[in-house]
Amino acid sequence: MWSIYALLVDFAVSLVSTLIEVALFWQSRIWNFAFGRRPESRILQRMRNCETYEEWMDLAFELDNVLGNDLWRANPKSNLYDYKLISERLDMIMEMKETGDVISLTNTIRSGLVRNLGNIANKKLFTYTGTKFLIEKYNLEVIESLSFLLEHPASLLSAQAKLDLVHDTRQSYGLSTLVLQGGILFGICHLGVVRALHEHNLLPRIVTGVGVGALIATLVCIHRDDELPEFLNGEGIDLSAFTGYSPSDSITGLQRLKRFLAKGYLLDIHVLEKVVNDNVGDLTFEEAYARTRRVLNISVHSDDQYVPNLFNYLTTPNVLIGSAACASNALPGFFEEVQLMCKNEHGEIVPWTPTGMTIRWKSWTSTPRSEREAPYTRVSELFNVNHFIVSQARPYIAPFIMQDLHQGTNSLRSKLLRLTGFEIRHRLSQLESLGFLPSLFHRLLMLDERRLMNSEIITIAPDLSVNDFWKFLVGAPQSRDDITYWSRKGEQSAWFALPLIRQRCGVEFMLDNIYDVIFRSRKDRKL
Repeated sequence: MWSIYALLVDFAVSLVSTLIEVALFWQSRIWNFAFGRRPESRILQRMRNCETYEEWMDLAFELDNVLGNDLWRANPKSNLYDYKLISERLDMIMEMKETGDVISLTNTIRSGLVRNLGNIANKKLFTYTGTKFLIEKYNLEVIESLSFLLEHPASLLSAQAKLDLVHDTRQSYGLSTLVLQGGILFGICHLGVVRALHEHNLLPRIVTGVGVGALIATLVCIHRDDELPEFLNGEGIDLSAFTGYSPSDSITGLQRLKRFLAKGYLLDIHVLEKVVNDNVGDLTFEEAYARTRRVLNISVHSDDQYVPNLFNYLTTPNVLIGSAACASNALPGFFEEVQLMCKNEHGEIVPWTPTGMTIRWKSWTSTPRSEREAPYTRVSELFNVNHFIVSQARPYIAPFIMQDLHQGTNSLRSKLLRLTGFEIRHRLSQLESLGFLPSLFHRLLMLDERRLMNSEIITIAPDLSVNDFWKFLVGAPQSRDDITYWSRKGEQSAWFALPLIRQRCGVEFMLDNIYDVIFRSRKDRKL
């Protein structure tokens, strides 16, 4: 009897144990499905640690295969864009090119050369490796057709007609600008973003800098295309201003953090000013443009209504770009009386005082939202810009930016995080509107709902760990290795945006290169 009772107890214990194990197994499976690291998460982590773009692309194709995006790309149909319109135009263009109908092809290209024709530039249409094959084929066919028309014998399309085609289509298509936004902590990451774009021939000719981004934009725009690779690898940067400090003079991490919380900056702005002066010299906006054909825009803010809020070779041609970059980094109560310098008609360097009074500068982080729009509205008015690539060196606002790229990775966890980010961003925006948002949060977040949600803007933010914050807190970049490390962070973040930028800007850069060749050839003939 006792043995039967013992068997029943053993059976019950085994049954309960089995049920517990089954429950724990399914609980673990459900938890991992909702919040765990699924295969795509592991691939994404490997992608973030890649050393080369080729290695990154191999993993990107693997990730798209896991998510089924390869099959999705092969199917032209989608309610996210007008696939019938794109398919019909593609067939029409190919037929005209095959039959040699130059006039009809010219008119067809000009009438439909729009960056977002049929919503083909929609971010939700892009995976890690590209977009719908139909869209890619259409964009490629447009580029090849333009080349076909411009290389066609002059007997059917005159030289003036070709010039008009390039000028008019370039004007209607619009231009892109790279905006290097802020970077009080991680401004050197901008270098990596620029390097990734330059290596893939996707670097816009118009570069706009804000805050510390203005310092990096200045350094970029004084180098010609053949000089950029050496500079972007850190070999062409003079770091003597940083390395001049001895260890005993260095500021501890606690002191630097205290300065950042109190004044909104971490690196000594005077050191950054010296770095710019050591590398830039006394070039003006006009001289820099003549040297590199890059349009440098620097966003500045002052209390003087007669001082422009965007400096470039059109608005302030004779102003020294180094002093303008420092003015963009003005800090209230500390660094607001930056003296702008310019060259007079005799080439002498003198103070720039358009109103005859001392200009008091404001930090771009403390300006009203309407004034912060200068890099976006004013550059659009001056240079026909309708597309923005923003390198955002403030990774701590990443949860507040709508991550609408690569929709295929939407797990329950990512959806919950995005929903939480929406709610927090909405509440912070309400506090800002009511004037209750603390100044520290205002400086750190600089939330702008309309800008962040704008479909015309591609935002690139570095993916950094907690250790990266501490590493930068305890020491400024003082060596080539430091620059390489931080710029690589920016470069890796830019790889994720390259497929989108390539499809959005391929036609634009092709037209821009042709226009530049025509401009230079005409200039040479005049000489």
